[in-house]
Amino acid sequence: MNAFAQFYAPWYQNTGPTEKEMKISIIEALLDKPIKEKLPYLYIKSVRESINEMDKFPLVSWRGWYQEKKNIINTPLLNIIDDKYKIKEKEWAVKKLSILLIPYINHRLYRFPDGLRINKVRESWYQGII
Repeated sequence: MNAFAQFYAPWYQNTGPTEKEMKISIIEALLDKPIKEKLPYLYIKSVRESINEMDKFPLVSWRGWYQEKKNIINTPLLNIIDDKYKIKEKEWAVKKLSILLIPYINHRLYRFPDGLRINKVRESWYQGII
């Protein structure tokens, strides 16, 4: 039962948005950008994860929700989203670099006449040690 239902007042003061409606509204407000400006996929993903990780939403009426939404968006939520985005960006960069650099590093280490580890490979190869 809604806590506001015990008071006699107009419906818009007694009822309020559900948690799902609040999450959708906050996500739409954060991702509402001009058409020319495209948001990166990792940023959108970090926004959705941050909103879903919020464990406590305020119990508000429809009248109070619009002011409360501004307070939620302007609080440390933006800092949390930015931190998550930076972490995801670094993880993506490391993953991409490892995919691109591992073949080159292996080639540089083990190419035949002048590889960096070719002497070790030769010693173990000639001795029959693997």
